[in-house]
Amino acid sequence: MAAFPKESINKTIQQDWANREYIEIITGSIKKIADFLNSFDRSCRGRLAELNEKLTSLERSIEHFEAKVSNSELAQQQQPQQSNSNVNTTIMATNKPST
Repeated sequence: MAAFPKESINKTIQQDWANREYIEIITGSIKKIADFLNSFDRSCRGRLAELNEKLTSLERSIEHFEAKVSNSELAQQQQPQQSNSNVNTTIMATNKPST
């Protein structure tokens, strides 16, 4: 009868060790996953920061080109008006009666 409780205790101890090993494996796996996710997060944040800088630079370039185009269009619109006023002045000068 003394052997039965000893077997039961040994079995309980073995099961406890097996459970502890399993828990250790699970804990290690969770730590690896957390490390990977933290590394992935840092990598993504770095890449997104680079993309943000590139987009900001492109936006500035676009604004610069838009300003150039609008200035060019404005200059072209003003140029015919100046030509018309020069033509009108010339016409008025040639049509003046001589005294």
